[in-house]
Amino acid sequence: MGITMFPTVEKCTSEGREKETVVADLDGTLLRS
Repeated sequence: MGITMFPTVEKCTSEGREKETVVADLDGTLLRS
């Protein structure tokens, strides 16, 4: 099983993502669903 790398926040667009959620935990790790 490998690590999935996601683009940085600066490269992610919010277009078409009105129903998605992005949060960060206490150490700054970004999570998305």
